[in-house]
Amino acid sequence: NEMKTIGQLIRVPEKNDSERQLISFNEWEKKLITRFQDSTNFLDKVTPDMQEWCCEHPEESFFGDFPTLSQLRVLGKNTAKQWLVPQLENLSEFCGVKDKLTTSQLKGLAFIISQKYYFLKISEFMLFIMRFKSGQYGRFCGTVDPLIITTALREFCKERGAAIGRHDQEEQQRLREQAAAD
Repeated sequence: NEMKTIGQLIRVPEKNDSERQLISFNEWEKKLITRFQDSTNFLDKVTPDMQEWCCEHPEESFFGDFPTLSQLRVLGKNTAKQWLVPQLENLSEFCGVKDKLTTSQLKGLAFIISQKYYFLKISEFMLFIMRFKSGQYGRFCGTVDPLIITTALREFCKERGAAIGRHDQEEQQRLREQAAAD
């Protein structure tokens, strides 16, 4: 039984590269309910193991059709927080420091992220975790510090904004070139 990647599990198939499907919030809600029925199924299937796929496919993590943290609420009020906890536990365990995140810190951090960064796609958050693990945002000294994680997440969001800006400029350029050719 081969584990599915996040792309296979929940991404919407694209018609082709130049005709990406845009999906409204309500369409995502329907898709999530159809695919997973409830938060338990979602949490069982969309696990930290999928972080590697996001790392290998950063462009698709940013620009692919994945649900945001806020869209997970359709599966249950606390689904985003419940999904964030194992992602953050995975980071805490990976770092190899003596003092891991406590249950209280995990829950508090998941709440803060689900409220402040509700706009992040789940694929983007998993990309953030992998980049953090790679040392891109510093390191913990003896203890996993939630403030280092939230500070790093702010930095990731700046990178995300720059990537979206570049992507939009490239798309505008492509459209201008296409219009000039017509």
